Amino acid sequence: MLSRAQASARLQLLRREIDRQRALVHEHDTSDLSEAALDSLKHELSALEAQYPELVTPDSPSQRVAGGVLPGFRKVAHTQRMLSLQDVFSREELEGWHERNLKLLGEAPSYYVELKLDGFSLSLVYENRVLATAVTRGDGMVGEDVTAQIRTLDSVPLELPPEAPAGRFEVRGEVLITKADFHLINEEQIKEGKPVYANPRNLAAGSVRQLDPALTAKRRLRFVCFGVPSAEVLTHEDEHLFARQLGFWVEPHSKACTSTDEVWDFLQAWDTERNDLPYGTDGAVVNVQERAYFQKLGVVGKAPRGAVAYKFPAEEGTSVVRDIELTVGRTGVVTPTALLDPVQLAGTTVQRATLHNADQIARLDVRIGDTVVLRKAGDIIPEVLSVVMGLRPPSALPFQYPETLGGVPLVRAEGEVAYRVDPAAARTLGAVLQRQIEHFASRGAMDIRGLGEQTAATLVEAGLVRSLADLYLLTFEQLMSLEGFAEISAQNLLASIQASKDRPLSKLIYGLGIRHVGEETARTLCTFLGQQLGVGRWPLARTIAVLRLQTEASLQALPDVGAVVASAIHTYLTDSHEQVVLDQLIDLGVQAPLEVQAQARAGVLTGKTLVLTGTLSRPREEVALEIRAAGGKVSGSVSSETDYVVAGEKAGSKLREAERLGITVLDEAGLAEMLDAA
Repeated sequence: MLSRAQASARLQLLRREIDRQRALVHEHDTSDLSEAALDSLKHELSALEAQYPELVTPDSPSQRVAGGVLPGFRKVAHTQRMLSLQDVFSREELEGWHERNLKLLGEAPSYYVELKLDGFSLSLVYENRVLATAVTRGDGMVGEDVTAQIRTLDSVPLELPPEAPAGRFEVRGEVLITKADFHLINEEQIKEGKPVYANPRNLAAGSVRQLDPALTAKRRLRFVCFGVPSAEVLTHEDEHLFARQLGFWVEPHSKACTSTDEVWDFLQAWDTERNDLPYGTDGAVVNVQERAYFQKLGVVGKAPRGAVAYKFPAEEGTSVVRDIELTVGRTGVVTPTALLDPVQLAGTTVQRATLHNADQIARLDVRIGDTVVLRKAGDIIPEVLSVVMGLRPPSALPFQYPETLGGVPLVRAEGEVAYRVDPAAARTLGAVLQRQIEHFASRGAMDIRGLGEQTAATLVEAGLVRSLADLYLLTFEQLMSLEGFAEISAQNLLASIQASKDRPLSKLIYGLGIRHVGEETARTLCTFLGQQLGVGRWPLARTIAVLRLQTEASLQALPDVGAVVASAIHTYLTDSHEQVVLDQLIDLGVQAPLEVQAQARAGVLTGKTLVLTGTLSRPREEVALEIRAAGGKVSGSVSSETDYVVAGEKAGSKLREAERLGITVLDEAGLAEMLDAA
């Protein structure tokens, strides 16, 4: 928690940066931060002001609506202020808002939830049913007269039907550009050699604010009504119904809810389904349904108490770097990680983000104390995208790598981006061995249940495991002498270690942690060994003997094994220490059998590359085995070489990339159907 003095300094920086970003967006139709990152800064501002209400200032971004009137447009005062909305990001914040409503009203209201469209707010004023003025939100009090521009939109009625009230009548909504139209506009920009537009929202805003209405007419803008504040109705739902009767398009997926449970179900459903909408949305507006209650709740600052904007879990956000931690991996590579203030990203709390390597730190100029923009897409590890330079404190200094880590020198080979612990001394570093054990025991390798990060660290620190082979020498008495082990957990670990002796050879090869050798390369080596040995069940001693006969040239001749990978495998097979460990594994009864079957006919997926993404109903490895049995190859990334993407629930960036490239997407049922047809 920040002290009052620290909070005051941080608030000053936040206000200045948020004002700068809002000016870029609302007055210049551009931005250098994503909307999600800006939302994150605004949320931090609100949280700090709630913690220290005495530090709230009248000019704080939390107290006013963003935007201003550009030169060249006539100023128009709004008869009824166009307010902004308070953002909420979690179930807890939503429930907190509901509890405040309950306290102020004395009884629970019902709610009306509507998707919040990614557009540009506008007020349409009709006089005696004829469009008189169209005004931007501006600062909420005064906006810009864009009537001539809005008259070019087919979705805005120039005259209302007889059902509309006579006299002055106001309609409010969003001007937006659909995803398809945005794509077409950018295609036209590319053809003409012009820069592409960053996002539909900024393009919509810039298109409305063209001084030449003819340019606005070319931009495929659409007006979507979200409210009719001047209508004499009882509920917010009635406003939507009335707007439809008058000929306005209203977002069709809104829902009346009697409880926050219903509201939350709606929000959770649309968190994933929104990707299928033809227009962008980053959240939903939750309104108090009854207009009388809404008016009774009133306004606080710039926002009505009777409505909030729930933001879907963002893949981008901001946080402060409190430290940079260096961790060493199983191959000796040192990875820098930013340690952060907690932030919600993609539905999870993030406190760590990878900085990849020294070059990335230097390129981004990340310093301890910086506010950084983070991204976490789907199941991808959070990473630092950029630094918000306007929030850099004076104390922030460039990060310097130390000369040693754990007493072992750090080296950086020419042409490499990564620092490593000196290979000659790496084996003396317990952290390297710990990571090797974790990898060896992982589900994709030897699948030793109960041997995770903490247990690996304990075994190394106790001196019971000095190499991978030592795992097979562990005794019940040794485990029981360690803190954290009970009789059942010790027995289970020993049983799992024993069972791992019969894991397939490809799992052992992958588990050995040979540099550059992943699961696919391990399978390639096994295929080669099968060709050399023929049909049968071959024990580890026999397959290793064949591998040791290979040269770099013979290894490089294998499919998908280049010079770098071949060199890494050959280096491992000629390293005296590693060969001692391999011999010990054989002597301790590790079979790691290679099963070679008689040649089967070509499978239905022969020559096809598939990518698995999202949450599947079965373990991915199980699905991958079926694909390989049908002749297919499973890849971890989507590219133009991918033939199919199999998407489970909550599929993220890989699914979007497949759609962008026009790759066929299958669900699990579709894959099963294809395999059954073989």
